[in-house]
Amino acid sequence: MLAASLALRGSDAEKTVEKLHDAIAAGDLASASALVDFRYRLHEMLGAVFDDAPAADQDMAIELAKRMFAQTTETLWKTHYADRPTTTTIVKREGPHVWVEARAEGDGRPSFTWTYRVTSLDAGSRITQREYLSGPLRSDTSAFYPMAVRHLTKELGRTPTLAELNANLPTLQGRIRARSYRVPELPKSQGKS
Repeated sequence: MLAASLALRGSDAEKTVEKLHDAIAAGDLASASALVDFRYRLHEMLGAVFDDAPAADQDMAIELAKRMFAQTTETLWKTHYADRPTTTTIVKREGPHVWVEARAEGDGRPSFTWTYRVTSLDAGSRITQREYLSGPLRSDTSAFYPMAVRHLTKELGRTPTLAELNANLPTLQGRIRARSYRVPELPKSQGKS
């Protein structure tokens, strides 16, 4: 019974994304941020580092996450998404989560995609993850925070506190990156004639 009451309908997920996009288009990032559950995402990515921290440090982590969300939105919205033909599609359902893709394409420019995980929570439908895909560039918030913790753990010789992570996060944003390697295809062997 509880699982059924928490099940998120696809139309609710799409409406949540539409509300977010309407707020962004109106320049109202505060209303857009209110549709995102930053606490949920930080708990998910940081576990005990977030959960065991004092409330003030948790609040600072949430504030930093909001700033990063706003920065990414302001940087990419106008240049890659706004004023373009768009489609919104449900791409996957996963327990209490519905993944919604919002794609801008069809105007001769390279396609750009926001991918949202919308989750049914006590406060209603909230976005609990957002990623983007722009050509070969892809965000991966699931990797960034753990990489930051590993980086600081190596520097400090122990797991950082949330306060230490908060203090270092702005400078780590530009310094740490996930490495990816592109392996070229092997040449096709020519058959004997």
